[in-house]
Amino acid sequence: MEIDEFYILTDDLIDYSSLSSDTLKELALGEELFIATSALAQLATINSSLAAAVAADILSHLRGDRYLQRRRSRLCLGLIKCGR
Repeated sequence: MEIDEFYILTDDLIDYSSLSSDTLKELALGEELFIATSALAQLATINSSLAAAVAADILSHLRGDRYLQRRRSRLCLGLIKCGR
């Protein structure tokens, strides 16, 4: 499935656990905020170092709205506290 095809789906219709790290990264950096947050959360479970880098990129470029940035901040801080 191409990245653009995910954006015609709602967040709850995407099986994030079946996606590759590269696809999750692209979705996490995308414009659809609910999909981006879910993709980042799944990425954190399978590749925490990549998730931390993506979360840092999101925060440094102020992507998304303040609520989703806060969730990403918590994810990033949680990864740091866990020593990942």
